[in-house]
Amino acid sequence: MKICYHCTDLASVNDALTIYRSNLGKPTERHHYQNEVKLLRFALTGQSKSKIDFAAVKIEQPFLLSHVLWFEIKLIKRGVPFKDRKRRCRAMVLKRQAEESPFK
Repeated sequence: MKICYHCTDLASVNDALTIYRSNLGKPTERHHYQNEVKLLRFALTGQSKSKIDFAAVKIEQPFLLSHVLWFEIKLIKRGVPFKDRKRRCRAMVLKRQAEESPFK
């Protein structure tokens, strides 16, 4: 699996999840992929149910989305449970946004 540090392709997350679950002998079903999208929505917006078009992320945020995807892939590979990944991805986004804030 190729990891792109500046990509916004959800397929990389899906691949990591599929490989990880396969190594555990578990199938990866549709709801597993949907949960990862909800995790990413929560990480970026703070809300799991808000609608977000990952292809239309604000021009100043593509690296943020890329970092979240890359970070989530790392956590999946390490076997971090879903709830912990969700919390850690959101914390990472908030930290990066604070670092980029012009009001520091």
